[in-house]
Amino acid sequence: MPRPLTFVLLICVVSLLAGCASLPFIPQPEVSPPPTLDPELLTVTPYPTSTPQPTYTPYPTAERLPSRTPFPTFPPRINVTPEAAEGAGGPAATHVPSGARGNAASAAPLPPAAAQPPADAPPAAPFSGYIGIPEAGDDVPELAPILEVDTRNAICGDEILVQLGVINWGNRAAYDFTVEWSAGIDIESGVTVVEELQWGETAIYFRHKPIRYNCEGPTTFTAYVRVDTTNAVPEIREDNNVAEISFMIADPDDND
Repeated sequence: MPRPLTFVLLICVVSLLAGCASLPFIPQPEVSPPPTLDPELLTVTPYPTSTPQPTYTPYPTAERLPSRTPFPTFPPRINVTPEAAEGAGGPAATHVPSGARGNAASAAPLPPAAAQPPADAPPAAPFSGYIGIPEAGDDVPELAPILEVDTRNAICGDEILVQLGVINWGNRAAYDFTVEWSAGIDIESGVTVVEELQWGETAIYFRHKPIRYNCEGPTTFTAYVRVDTTNAVPEIREDNNVAEISFMIADPDDND
């Protein structure tokens, strides 16, 4: 056989063998799938956010209190009988009981004319009656601070009852005056403009509650009430408008 033909047959045989090797007659090895990852390992935990710090409370500004209902008026404490004024030349007074001040009809009856002093008796001293502070002159207000702090057996961290206010002991209402007050700590301090305060026993309180005093050792606090700081109200006395006290809170760890 010629040599070129032998070479061609050899190439054909090699190609045929290569094609047979690619047929699925021989069992192929089973290939396992690639391993998967746990989904929980793929999740990302967010970084914890910072807790917001409490905001700073600004110093309280002046606040205006609404006008108060006028304080009820009462009948005068002295009743003058016309018969006595004509017969004795001066007023004969009778005392109105305190329980009957709100109702003049329930007051004790006036004594008869025969019970009045004789005509030759010396005239009684004139008395026009008063409301508020006696012998105070003209009707004017008399503002006074209210300051009470109960520090009995108090230690750092305790709540202490504090009363800060103003009252009018005069015989006329006061209008549009400024009060500066403080319980000794910044968050319990303020400036208040009072539009109206009638005379009498009804007061206005700016603080009337237990207040917690936090400290890290023996600490001295100063509470005050300063009434009519702008001197807008004429008063009977102008030298009693400020009340101020200093008190110390003990350390709870102090065994002395």
